[in-house]
Amino acid sequence: AKDVSFKVNKVEKKRKKRAPPQPLITSSLQQAASRQLGLGAGQTMRVAQSLYENGLITYMRTDHAELADDAKKTATQYIS
Repeated sequence: AKDVSFKVNKVEKKRKKRAPPQPLITSSLQQAASRQLGLGAGQTMRVAQSLYENGLITYMRTDHAELADDAKKTATQYIS
């Protein structure tokens, strides 16, 4: 391999606003856990249930990821 050198002439720092990822619905949670952790659907749901029971996540068994307007308002007020 040849020795190659590079020179950085300019570095620009930019702020970029990104929206958070959408919440996982049940099926996408199971798919992600299978793909990334090798967990089966049953094991995934047991782990999620345990997390819920210990107050670490909100209710996870849903097939609808849209938030109600009052929930959005409450969350925005809490964060602000």
